Amino acid sequence: MGNINFLLSIMVVVLLSNTVATLSTESLNIVHDQLALLALKAHVTHDPQNLLATNWSTTTSVCNWIGVTCGSNSSHQRVTGLNLSNMGLIGTIPPRLGNLSFLTLLNTQFNHFHGSLPVDLVNLSWLKYINFGNNNFSGQIPSWFDSFTQLQSLFLNDNNFSGVIPSSLGSLSNLEKLFLQENDLEGHIPIAIGNLFNLKWLNLSNNQLSGQLTPAIFDHLPKLQYLNLESNHLSGKIPTNLFKCQELKILILSRNALEGSVPQKIGNMTTLKELYLNGNSLTGPIPFSIFNISSLQIIDLGYNKLSGHLSSNTFDQLAMLQEFSLYRNQVSGRIPTSLFKCKHLEYLFLDDNQLEGSVPTEIGNLTSLKFLALQNNNLEGVIPSTIRRLTLLTYLDFSSNNLTAGIIFPKSCFLRSFRINSNQFEGPVPQCLINCKDLVILDLGNNNFNDTFPKWLGNLNNLQILVLRSNRFHGQIVSAEVASSFSLLRIIDISHNDFSGCLPSKFFESLLAMSNGIEKITGPIYMRYEYSSNIVYYDDSFIFTIKGFELDYMRVYTFLAIIDFSNNRFNGQIPEIIGRLQSLFALNLSHNSLTGPIPSSLGNLSNLESLDLSSNRLEGKIPAQLINLEFLMVLNLSWNNLIGPIPREKQFGTFSNDSYIGNLGLCGLPLSKICDNDEGLEPPPAISDGDDDITRAFNWRFGTLIGYGCGLVFGFITGYIVFRTEKPWWFIRMIERVQQKYGTRIYTIKLMLLGVLSMQQVLILMFNRFHGPLDDSIVTPSFQSLQIIDLSQNEFSGLLPTNFFQNLHAMKFTRKGNLADVLTRIRYESPIDKDDQTSVNVRFKRLEMKLELAKTLLIFFAIDFSNNRFFGKILGVIGELCSLRLLSLSHSILTGHIPSSLGNLVVLESLDLSSNKLANRIPSQMTNLTFLEVLNVSKNNLAGPIPHGKQFDTFDNDSFSCNMGLCGLPLSKQCGNDERSRSPALRFMEDEGSAITFIWKLGMMGYGCGVVLGLSTGYVVFTTGRPWWLVRMVERDWQKNVSQWIERRRN
Repeated sequence: MGNINFLLSIMVVVLLSNTVATLSTESLNIVHDQLALLALKAHVTHDPQNLLATNWSTTTSVCNWIGVTCGSNSSHQRVTGLNLSNMGLIGTIPPRLGNLSFLTLLNTQFNHFHGSLPVDLVNLSWLKYINFGNNNFSGQIPSWFDSFTQLQSLFLNDNNFSGVIPSSLGSLSNLEKLFLQENDLEGHIPIAIGNLFNLKWLNLSNNQLSGQLTPAIFDHLPKLQYLNLESNHLSGKIPTNLFKCQELKILILSRNALEGSVPQKIGNMTTLKELYLNGNSLTGPIPFSIFNISSLQIIDLGYNKLSGHLSSNTFDQLAMLQEFSLYRNQVSGRIPTSLFKCKHLEYLFLDDNQLEGSVPTEIGNLTSLKFLALQNNNLEGVIPSTIRRLTLLTYLDFSSNNLTAGIIFPKSCFLRSFRINSNQFEGPVPQCLINCKDLVILDLGNNNFNDTFPKWLGNLNNLQILVLRSNRFHGQIVSAEVASSFSLLRIIDISHNDFSGCLPSKFFESLLAMSNGIEKITGPIYMRYEYSSNIVYYDDSFIFTIKGFELDYMRVYTFLAIIDFSNNRFNGQIPEIIGRLQSLFALNLSHNSLTGPIPSSLGNLSNLESLDLSSNRLEGKIPAQLINLEFLMVLNLSWNNLIGPIPREKQFGTFSNDSYIGNLGLCGLPLSKICDNDEGLEPPPAISDGDDDITRAFNWRFGTLIGYGCGLVFGFITGYIVFRTEKPWWFIRMIERVQQKYGTRIYTIKLMLLGVLSMQQVLILMFNRFHGPLDDSIVTPSFQSLQIIDLSQNEFSGLLPTNFFQNLHAMKFTRKGNLADVLTRIRYESPIDKDDQTSVNVRFKRLEMKLELAKTLLIFFAIDFSNNRFFGKILGVIGELCSLRLLSLSHSILTGHIPSSLGNLVVLESLDLSSNKLANRIPSQMTNLTFLEVLNVSKNNLAGPIPHGKQFDTFDNDSFSCNMGLCGLPLSKQCGNDERSRSPALRFMEDEGSAITFIWKLGMMGYGCGVVLGLSTGYVVFTTGRPWWLVRMVERDWQKNVSQWIERRRN
């Protein structure tokens, strides 16, 4: 009995010991979890809401901390969930977080965590849900993710991950959702993705993925419901294996380089609801099998090369269709009447095709329609009256067709944008438009409307853009009738009409939206509105005459304010009230009969970039206040009666002679007429600043004239030798070819440009799969004439090729002034066919523009090597390409410093070096780029103070963001003492040196001009034999010198 009691006592002691040990272990484990979380807290450098600082405290249980979830087992409590989403945290992930060994959910979405993911996370083997989306993580996606064998959802989207997608992800057999979109991933889509048998959602969009879609990927994804590969560089044909995924509901392959026809087997996906194939190079007819998928709600086939026509019964099976987009294809024939059986259709885009015939009256059956785009087709006849039934319509565009009449809107009109420009409408403007109270955009341009100014449009209180250009509007715009109207109007174009009378002061006074200054913005903000909780952009394209030539704006900025009253018969004075419209971007009052002085109040238009008052009868002096227009890039005051000296401070020092021609009373640079004291020039004062001005003027003349004279003599002698000896032969042949084609009376500048036009000038290879390095073997003579080269969005790699840039000779000659100003000056010099409508789309200064080559090829020089894999340094030789207007080397792996030679690109207007690995300081020489409007050096490793002065004072924070070492305005980080600017004495010494350099440059410029003129004169003299006395004199000297040389050789 005693033994039994003894054994029982031993068992009790053992049980108590095990219990205590277990409790101690559990307590220790929760402490480990606490320490791991405190390590994370320590790695958070910014907690804007102080959530972790105030809540994550050792005085409370870990399980009560915000974002922390513990297991439900009270005897075995461990941290199982960590959700820190949407807290705005900045920091890194510490290795110690890998100690949360019972974690099943980890969510840091919508924060600013950065750096790479520590390998210690491999210990979190119980994880089922990982969401690192919408942060700033970088580096490669870890291959050790295959350790998370329980993982069902992986979100790494919207970060900066680079490299290839690891094939190891294919071993996550339980994975259902994989989101890797919005990164910098490259390479092929690994075939191992096809092993994810349970995968339902796959999003790889907006990366740099390339290659063809391997068919085998889709052989074993039977559960796939959502596939998004949008905005990559995928090529080849759409694999038919894709259509084995018969559970697919959403398929997005848009914005790639897919080609070939759309497979008929696409009809096998009978559960498909949304299909996006837009933005590829698909060809051939649209397979009819698509229209048999009765579940389809959205079909987007836009921006391809699809052809053929739509049969009358095409849409019979699509009763659920809500959106149909076929824009920018080559589809012909009539609009099928079966389309109007789709009662739920809300968005219909058939623009930019070859559709013909009339607009069917059945269109009135689409009572749910909100967007209707039929522009740029061959439609004719009248707009059917049944369109009045479309009471939900907000966007309607019939532009560029052959329609003649039929504008009828009901009283319950909700239109926001109505465009019928470039048709054949005539008569008065239909007053039924007054029913459309929400109208924001009204474009009636390029028709035959015959009416007075429709003052009743002032009752449209939301109207922001009004285009009446190129019609037959006439009569006066009476101030009293337009007072207190058009308060939100920001763009008005009534050019090329027959309006007359005085400019309406009360009208300009009512433009309240233009009277407010432009708020500081951090990026392009386009016109938009909110619809059903979604942001909808106005994708209207407008052509405005701005900066001397026509620009096609693909979208309209919210801050764009334009007044164009040109080419009418307005008379009287320019109202002073215009000077209050501080948001004005462009003002064009040219080709009227305006008189009186230029109002000094125009100097208040601080945001003005283009001012055209040419071809009027303006008189008096140019107001000195206009020099305050620091953003002014285009000025045209030609063909008026202006007098006095031309201002030369600030931007006025950049304008050319053509800005002032036709004003006999004007004097001073850049005109050749010198001002006398009685013409308004003040006598030079005795103070040092005045002496500096005199010295500069003397240096300018001295340097230029000496260089010009030397160059003239050298050029004349060279011209004589060349055309007497006929060497070098290639130069002689070039001259002869030009002479034969265009005659002997040709200006030197034309001669040079025609030599360029005989060779390749534009090379655009963007959005393809070109790869490999650009070595020096690619240099050919044809590249010497290149003016536009776009290699962006490819897979080029290696170093930037030195010889290639050295060989771009056409880019080494400068036309002074900004792009539009130069275009204005040379439009009568261009030997290019004026009827040539060839155009290129460029993203220039953050605007998407369509530039006609016939108008821009002479002076638009651009290099875009962005979105490739170039590495190494930016070449200093690029600084020799002084004609460049646009330079983009962004989104590569470039290292080293920004070469100071880029400061020589004196006409550069857009520079993008962002998303590289550039280091060191921003060169101070870049402040010399006085035409620079767009600068982006963000996302590099730059350091030191940001230069100040000139254009650099206009750039915002986004131009320099994500460079941890940069300091100074506009950034919030202040510079330390060791980073401050150099002393004034040192800057003075540098300025003195730059002044000498400037004089030297002027001399060289004069020398160059003299050489050109000398060559031309030599050619004319020694081919025509006139003037005879000069020819005889040179020949006598030549014979004498030759005779003496022969005698010396004999002796």
